[in-house]
Amino acid sequence: MAGGAAYGYSKGTGQGSGVASVGTAQAVTVVAATGTVSSKLQPGGSADLTLTINNPNSYAVTVIAVQQSGPITVSGGSGCTSDSGSEPSLTLGNSGVSVSTQSGLAVSVPSGSGQAVHIANGATMTTASDSGC
Repeated sequence: MAGGAAYGYSKGTGQGSGVASVGTAQAVTVVAATGTVSSKLQPGGSADLTLTINNPNSYAVTVIAVQQSGPITVSGGSGCTSDSGSEPSLTLGNSGVSVSTQSGLAVSVPSGSGQAVHIANGATMTTASDSGC
């Protein structure tokens, strides 16, 4: 996440006291991750990934990395099983699909929800994937 700074200047005379506060940064969340239609995922390959990001802060943030931290849900194919559970007790399905860690990103996400972010080659599939996947 990127931070920001603000400053102000006032000139005057007088007496008194003042109080200032800075809000607390809120977590940015990923709502959904799906492979794009234009990039099909095949065993041994990678595909583009679209993330929908919610930013509840009142200011823009910059996403610098993406890393999988939960189960992958697969759809389509015959005999594919999704991951189940959650970290650290994640049980892998037989799809061989994962979200590869992406770093070195600089994606600006404005305040609000529903910001779509495209990650090139963000999903991978092993050659050991079930043949029905």
